[in-house]
Amino acid sequence: MKKKYPYLLIIGLCLYASGSHAFGQARDPAMAYVQKGKTLLSNGNVEAAIASYDKAIELNPALAVAYLQRGYARRQQGSLDKAIADYEKATELDPRTTANNWQVAEAFTNRGLRRKDRFNVDAAISDYNQAIRFYPDALQAYLERGQARILLDDFAGAIDDFTHVIEKEKRDQGRRGLAYADRSLAKLFLGKEEEAKRDFEEGRRLGIENKIDTESHLIGLEIQLRRMREIKAQRNRGVL
Repeated sequence: MKKKYPYLLIIGLCLYASGSHAFGQARDPAMAYVQKGKTLLSNGNVEAAIASYDKAIELNPALAVAYLQRGYARRQQGSLDKAIADYEKATELDPRTTANNWQVAEAFTNRGLRRKDRFNVDAAISDYNQAIRFYPDALQAYLERGQARILLDDFAGAIDDFTHVIEKEKRDQGRRGLAYADRSLAKLFLGKEEEAKRDFEEGRRLGIENKIDTESHLIGLEIQLRRMREIKAQRNRGVL
């Protein structure tokens, strides 16, 4: 029986150390402000939540979770660029805080869409790449990146993205239909007319089932492509 005492002593010391660590965490003033911010945000007090996260960061500038949570709050506030800056800082401090995080990916995807609509396509693709990095299942980012690649005449790359969405999408059949439709356009530009026709028909079928106007969507994408080509031509002439 005497041989068991040392093991019991070791277990007791481990439990004490663990309890002391948890107690220390609970008393961490920076983390206390993070918890307060979460409560405020859940109650809809966005400005007060941000102020609480600001205080946490003031107390501990290396606290990654404070930047992450402030990013969530800033997105609710409508400050997308500031939110992304917080996500990037959190990643720099501790990559685990943003790993496989769909909310971070969604922010990058949304900014990518905004940039694409302004024909800042290279920056948009960079955002979509980031979205996929943070959340590999970010199918909307793949879809949007494929559309951006069309605008750069990268039809093969676009097809790869649309095919990924078609193969992986199991729930949102409307998004799957758009991937088929967009892939049909990319294939058409590559001269693959029969394949393009089959993709278009499948995209149209899924679009009708999900109340999506596939034809209008493709017309809009073609208009964007023509405009993008005009912009590139003007840049080459030094007009822009």
